[in-house]
Amino acid sequence: MQKKASKKYEKILNYLDLVGKLIEQDSDYSEVYFKNQLLRYFQSLLIVDDCFTPASVLDVGSYPSHIHKVLLMMGYDAYGIDINPSRISPSLNDCKDRTYKVDIEHSGWDIGKKKYEIIFLLEVLEHLHVNPFIVFNELENFIKKDGCLFLSTPNLLSIKNRINFLAGKYVFEHPFSVYEKLERQGSRGHQRLYSLDEIEDILDVYGYSITNKWCLNESSPLISKHKISKNLSPDFDFKKFVVFWKHSFSWRGKLKIKIENLMNILFHNYYNSIYIVARKKNAFDKEKIISKIKKSDPWISIEKFNLK
Repeated sequence: MQKKASKKYEKILNYLDLVGKLIEQDSDYSEVYFKNQLLRYFQSLLIVDDCFTPASVLDVGSYPSHIHKVLLMMGYDAYGIDINPSRISPSLNDCKDRTYKVDIEHSGWDIGKKKYEIIFLLEVLEHLHVNPFIVFNELENFIKKDGCLFLSTPNLLSIKNRINFLAGKYVFEHPFSVYEKLERQGSRGHQRLYSLDEIEDILDVYGYSITNKWCLNESSPLISKHKISKNLSPDFDFKKFVVFWKHSFSWRGKLKIKIENLMNILFHNYYNSIYIVARKKNAFDKEKIISKIKKSDPWISIEKFNLK
């Protein structure tokens, strides 16, 4: 079992290393984001390797196209959606050429009529300024019957957020950070976080049957560099992946990660990020919305609730 896991790790690390080398000359946001998101990318690609085989993919909100690039390397027929594909790094021009320019917060996505076997919605929901139903309504047009949705988003009810809330500390992003992002990127960052139950409600309304769900902390996998290095590429950039290696942590750091992993087993829904794989089984069901509203917010007048 350990040997099988190591092979998966090696394969994914080699793909990420290739992407890292492609963008390392880019003096833009892409390289900074890549370094900050390595553990999340690693976790997402482990799930891809476990749950999917090469197929047609629509990666919604794909910028900066790092996952998109790995999907192409893995043999997926992958296309992306971004509000401004021109900002994609020149070193990822093959991704840029396969990315539709679309503002996903508006209806009527102009991306042709092709339907996809898998749709990725990774770290997108929390950034929406509008009703997420706009996005899910559009996905109805582009996912095949019995196709899969792969979704990830921060967990509103993580143990970290609960503790910070009870301690009177920041649960969401600091306002200084929020408005700096608005000036620099044109977006305030996270608009609304979701709990696992809320995501499950949305997917249920849109006819998705959840096949796998995880709450994960995206912490270091504590890989032994000595054991894994023989199957990595000869020029693998070990320094860039320093957060992956056991030897990079003190005994206190290793113990902290192991305790976090144990906590995830005991309190599964309390970790920082939600990952879901769901299969499209049925069409949108408006009646389910009404039943879920009555269950969660009984004071709302259904007659005044605008369902389109």
